[in-house]
Amino acid sequence: LFFMFFSIFISYAFWNQDIVMGYRSIAPHLAIIYFFILLKLRIPIKSLEKIIWIMTIIYILLWTYAIIKAPELVFGLDSEADSITNDRGFFRLSIPGADIIILSFFLAINKFNDTKKKFWIFIFGGLFLIIILHVIRQIIIISFLIGLYFLLKKNKYLWIGLAFGGILLLGISNIKVNDNSIFGKLLNLSKDQIDENNTGEKDVRIQAYQFFFTEYTKNPINVIIGNGVPHMDSKLGKIEYNIAQRDSLWSSDVGFASIYIKYGIIGLLLYFSILKKVMFQKLQPQYMYARLFIIFVFGTTIAAEYIFTDVIIFALAIYILEYSNQEKNQIKRINI
Repeated sequence: LFFMFFSIFISYAFWNQDIVMGYRSIAPHLAIIYFFILLKLRIPIKSLEKIIWIMTIIYILLWTYAIIKAPELVFGLDSEADSITNDRGFFRLSIPGADIIILSFFLAINKFNDTKKKFWIFIFGGLFLIIILHVIRQIIIISFLIGLYFLLKKNKYLWIGLAFGGILLLGISNIKVNDNSIFGKLLNLSKDQIDENNTGEKDVRIQAYQFFFTEYTKNPINVIIGNGVPHMDSKLGKIEYNIAQRDSLWSSDVGFASIYIKYGIIGLLLYFSILKKVMFQKLQPQYMYARLFIIFVFGTTIAAEYIFTDVIIFALAIYILEYSNQEKNQIKRINI
């Protein structure tokens, strides 16, 4: 949190970005403060899980209403557009708070593993359907792989179903997928990118990583502490915008490079220290979903600026992990 505020002065000192602009740029990131608020209030996890489900229901209702009104843009992140397209086989909406679906998806799987109640299968199945209908490939793939791994780890008999599904998939592999369907358009989009790579054209994200890690930051000091978070109306913001327009290299498409150019090597180390703590912390089984969510965030940050979106949901997950750690330590002290 301190380093985020420090980045305001970094952008001012090196790029003459106005202090107010610097604050406005980092304001969305400051939602991490909810982690400290929750720590202070010590809200029980059971109460927090009820809040998660309420937020999930509200999001689904708003998202459903927006889909019904599509292609008219009712609300979303693209304020400059008047409508949304279905070029991926379904209307793609960017509504703030979408991460709550991912967190509740992992929570539902966790509940199924703990209780073995079939009710939770319908819940996480329905939530995954909504994830698919958001038509963002990396989110679909990474959430599926993490969720599947967690299910198979706790339910050995599912390996039989997975093997059967694999055989069935091989049997129907020759069936043509409708090019106009969601899966058809997503598959064709992936195929086009693979074909571009095979023809010698380097993937645009690889180009972006190479550029932002090796060419964007010239000053050795900024390599360590970053350039600060650019405001679109500042000199720093216009430089980044011009690069995106000229070379089609968007920092928002390469999350870890984005952290590097904004917060430097120190920022990267701080973020990876969070991942290290999450991965090696001894966690009570009923809170495993929070760890899965953090792993998901870091996984998707490879190809998107995902760690800076829905920071409130990220703060909730971090709090759950910290609460579990404190609860476990308290139990140990009682036993001693």
